[in-house]
Amino acid sequence: LLLAITQLLQGIMDNGLDIPFVSYSYLNKSHLTLIEIRDNLAESMDIIYRYYTGDLDLDLEEKAKLYSNSDNYLPDGATLYGIILKYGDDIYMENITINNMKLKTNQVIGINFEECHDINYELKLKITESPTRPAPSPTTPAPTVFRDQPDNINDFRQWYVEYYYYLYGYWLWGYGPPDDSDTGRRRLIRSDTGFEHNKNEYNSVLHGPFGDVIDITKMIPSQQIKLITEYDGNQDLSQLEYIGNPLSDAQIALYLYGAYLWDGRDYAHTSFISKYLIAWAVRGMRFPPKCSEMVRNKDNMHQTNKGIVGIRMDGIEGAQINNISIKKLYNKAPGDVYDEDKNIRGISVIDGELFISGTNTI
Repeated sequence: LLLAITQLLQGIMDNGLDIPFVSYSYLNKSHLTLIEIRDNLAESMDIIYRYYTGDLDLDLEEKAKLYSNSDNYLPDGATLYGIILKYGDDIYMENITINNMKLKTNQVIGINFEECHDINYELKLKITESPTRPAPSPTTPAPTVFRDQPDNINDFRQWYVEYYYYLYGYWLWGYGPPDDSDTGRRRLIRSDTGFEHNKNEYNSVLHGPFGDVIDITKMIPSQQIKLITEYDGNQDLSQLEYIGNPLSDAQIALYLYGAYLWDGRDYAHTSFISKYLIAWAVRGMRFPPKCSEMVRNKDNMHQTNKGIVGIRMDGIEGAQINNISIKKLYNKAPGDVYDEDKNIRGISVIDGELFISGTNTI
């Protein structure tokens, strides 16, 4: 993520383009430039690295959770095997004991807005009317925007300007178009305009440039985390507040400006961040209260947590076991994450054959 943003910034500076910025909802109408967003990410990573290597004498345990597994959980996606064998013939195992293995892995809850998209959920403003300026109307129409990539760079730049007026003028602040000095502050809010890699990805969880799941529990106040971890469709999520962090700020910024250079590359790579999260994190609009889906039992790369396995054999032909003991396997992952068997398997055989003899205990 840091490398991708750095490469994007280098291209922007080499071409003499305006440095983009993002006005996150927690900034109260201020903004961070892409340089500041990059620097915040790099500095936070450096501080936490120094904290864990003992080079920094500060109490940062709470802040360190952004880059660590809390409550003594193992790394995201950790799977524990007593023995794992892949592809071979005539394997013979005898008089082996696999005993007292414990697994306590973390899960990263992914967010899916497919239902919101299907029902065409109407985004709602979170700000309220003030004595000096009425709240802007949520029915203010968006400007005519490109549904496909513009044919030339001039159209593309004009699209930035038009959308800037819409996003930060009419919608958030209730102003008319900004003065001429602001017209260079171009934005690409691609998920509001069909600018989503030319395909519908709403059936996917929100993720960053390299498949990294967007972890909403790290970008909301701690007292609101249970709304996500215990969500079953009955809680009202509209009260969620985006407070940001260097990681999520960078993931969002890279997604917004990944195609900014117009050089045939998308520096956001495979990122997908829905317009519903963008509207909440950037516009300060309400989080969809009921149509969000929390996708569980996945790691930080959206891979299924596979639990704990005594012996796993994939593609092994003619395997034999004799007098094998597998006992006391404990999966201590959160109770709502796994199936009824808690993802504990004594022996797993995939695409192969296993012959059992003697006295074996599982």
